[in-house]
Amino acid sequence: MITYRTYLVVFAIMLLPMCIAPYLASHLDINHTTSLPRGVYWREPISKNSIQRNDIVIACMPQPFLAIAKQRKYLEQGECFGAEPVMKLVIGQPGDLVTLTPSGVSINHRYVDHSALFAYDHDKRRIPHVPYGEYHLQSGQYWLGTPNPHGFDSRYYGPVTDIRYRAYPVFLIDFMQPMN
Repeated sequence: MITYRTYLVVFAIMLLPMCIAPYLASHLDINHTTSLPRGVYWREPISKNSIQRNDIVIACMPQPFLAIAKQRKYLEQGECFGAEPVMKLVIGQPGDLVTLTPSGVSINHRYVDHSALFAYDHDKRRIPHVPYGEYHLQSGQYWLGTPNPHGFDSRYYGPVTDIRYRAYPVFLIDFMQPMN
């Protein structure tokens, strides 16, 4: 005989996923780009003073590059002034000296592998970038990178200030070498 308690337990088990789903949906992010390994990432809000080198972050790229990325459909619709945020690695932080040249990026005089700039994107359109030179990262400024040499990152749009989340891989479907 099925008791009232059994019905309650079954109902609770059925209700649990519906209660947890909104929480999970607000903390899970799917990376579908090749900037970082594709897969599912857990995201949580981040305070500016806790951001560290090699953190995976979710950020809004600066204008006018955000507008270019939206126009060229590099980004889908999202929370960053109508475009999705980008998921990248923090490779430069406040106090760092970033040097940008045609052959790539150096952080504090240490060359970042696979960081040469490309003149054209996959559709043969010229890719604009911030001016070559030295960038002394100030408080709240971060240089974002990717292990993918073709990634659209701070090599093109410069320092980022609008970092929204820290991300942790949960389930990856492909793997890449980490940046140095």
